[in-house]
Amino acid sequence: MLNISYSYFSLKAMHDLAGQLVQMVKTAHGDDGMLLAATERIDKQMKLAQQVINNSESMDLTAALAEADQARDDGFMALRDTIAACLRRLNPEVRRAAERLFPVFGRNDAQLHVLPYDEETMAMDNLFSDLQIPQFEKDVALVGAGPALQELKDAQAHFVHLYEANIKPDEDRSDLEAKGELKGALEVLISVLNTLAALNRLEGISETTDQIKKVIDGATAEAKG
Repeated sequence: MLNISYSYFSLKAMHDLAGQLVQMVKTAHGDDGMLLAATERIDKQMKLAQQVINNSESMDLTAALAEADQARDDGFMALRDTIAACLRRLNPEVRRAAERLFPVFGRNDAQLHVLPYDEETMAMDNLFSDLQIPQFEKDVALVGAGPALQELKDAQAHFVHLYEANIKPDEDRSDLEAKGELKGALEVLISVLNTLAALNRLEGISETTDQIKKVIDGATAEAKG
């Protein structure tokens, strides 16, 4: 099953991926009516996206935003690892406190620092909410993780401030609009490919979708940085 994690992609990266997929589909199945219609729709949106790319910066977030995201990633790992280390403490009270706290990270994704921006923000907010339970507040203090937790909250607040500044309503939203329209066209193509692959009535479709999956995986890894 083909799937694209669109949230990782800037407009330019999505435009480049779309071009690769269209070329692959046209080369392998240029005579299929459904696929041809889907690729023509993408072609149209790619031309509009290219105009936006030429006239403005792409949707890549600023270096300051990326730096702020790294800071909260580091803060999260510091908090998580501080509590994890206390699982080995000889002091039984500290160890029991860590044993109560550590599962909270699992419930909120212990690897949330690798999530896309929006998902990470939501997961981190959920973590903060869980840690406000009185027993957990006592446990955080007992294991000495209070300063690390406050640092993470501050880093999260700073990131959110920068992120919201990047998407404020009075900004030029043409990049976002072009990205949304191109995403919609790509979703149609992916849906058609998945349907044809499931039915297996188009010669060579399995091989094509396998190749496309590799291209999507590679582009996603590159977009993640």
